[in-house]
Amino acid sequence: MKKIITPGRIFCLVMALACLIVGMTGRISGNGNDMLINKHKTGIGALNQETPASQRFTAAQDGLCAVEVMFSNYQKKIRSGTLTLTLEDETGKVVGSQTFNAADYKNNSFITMQLPAPVAGSAGKQFVLKATSDCTEQKGVTLRCGPSEGRDSAAVLVKPDGTQETENCLYLRTTYRTSKVNRMSVMTGILFALCFAVCIPMAGTKEGKRRA
Repeated sequence: MKKIITPGRIFCLVMALACLIVGMTGRISGNGNDMLINKHKTGIGALNQETPASQRFTAAQDGLCAVEVMFSNYQKKIRSGTLTLTLEDETGKVVGSQTFNAADYKNNSFITMQLPAPVAGSAGKQFVLKATSDCTEQKGVTLRCGPSEGRDSAAVLVKPDGTQETENCLYLRTTYRTSKVNRMSVMTGILFALCFAVCIPMAGTKEGKRRA
C-alpha cells in the first residue's frame, strides 16, 4: 500500500513543527538593579562643558539597559541650562548619550538615561559615565556622591576640576534587562510536537483504506 499524503497528515506535520519552534523560542525576561553606593553625602562640584566629570564602574549583570544618577541644583531654582550624560564601554565606544533640561529636575532627584538597547555580556565589564553641563545660572548643577565602601574596586571618580579619587563614587544606580530560555515552554513544546508527530501516520489511515 502506498503511503498517502493527506490534509490530515500535513496538518499534524505543520502543528508538530510549530509546537517545536514555539517551545524552543520561549524565553523569560526580567529586570535587575544595582547601586554603586548606598548613600550620598555631598556634590562633586559644579559641572561644566570643558572638563567632563566621570565615574568608572563595573556592571554587575548582563543586559545593562539604564543608568541613573542623583542630580543637585544646590537647592536653587534653575530656569535654563542642560545636563548631558554619556556612557562609554571599556573600549571607549559610546553606548548611550542623552541631554536633559536642568529645569525639569528637583534637587536630589534621579536622572535616568535609558540605553538604546541592552548591552549583551555586560557583566563584569567596566563602563565610564561622563557628565557635562552648560548651566551657569545660580551655582550651576552637580551630581551627588558618597563613600565608595569598597564595593567596586575598579571604581574611579573624576570631578569637574579634574581631580581623581576612589574614596567616593557617584550615587549611581544601574538597571539590567535579562532574558533566558523558559524550560517549561521548551518541554511543553517538545511534548506537543511529539503528540502531533505520532498522529501523522494515523491521520490518513481511513482515507488510505478507502483508496486501496
